[in-house]
Amino acid sequence: MKIAHMEIIPVVLPKEDPEWRFALGGEAEAKAFIVKLVSDEGIFGIGYAASATHHGISFGGVQAALEAYRDPLIGQDPFDIEKIFCILGRTLRGNNEAQAGIDMALHDLQAKKLGVPLYALLGGLFRTEIPVMRIVALKEPARMAENALKLTAEGYTYIKVKF
Repeated sequence: MKIAHMEIIPVVLPKEDPEWRFALGGEAEAKAFIVKLVSDEGIFGIGYAASATHHGISFGGVQAALEAYRDPLIGQDPFDIEKIFCILGRTLRGNNEAQAGIDMALHDLQAKKLGVPLYALLGGLFRTEIPVMRIVALKEPARMAENALKLTAEGYTYIKVKF
């Protein structure tokens, strides 16, 4: 099996609170890319490559990195992950977000080829649920307290509060 095609699908999702901010900034939208790797057998794997301008990772930068990685991926065996990442590292150093999306898509593609759930490749089923942590955005203290109470009422048990 070889990688025959790579799709880069932009995803822009509005945030529930467009004024959401934390110490390094904030944006009204979450911007990322779905990475879809398609094999010569028609099997595909999906990954997610996020951008975070407050960390210096722009939407355009992630897209450019993914586009630079496209040609070197074509023809590679998706089971040769170490080789693939050596090639990607020589193509364009860094770009962890873009490489993470590719890594996820490769593992998803492998699991589908083997006919096993992805967790089987990642060490086995250990949990059936994963707790999600939410961050309370920087606002006036009363609004932050209101947001924290709203999140706990929704069932979140891990909340990060910035001061």
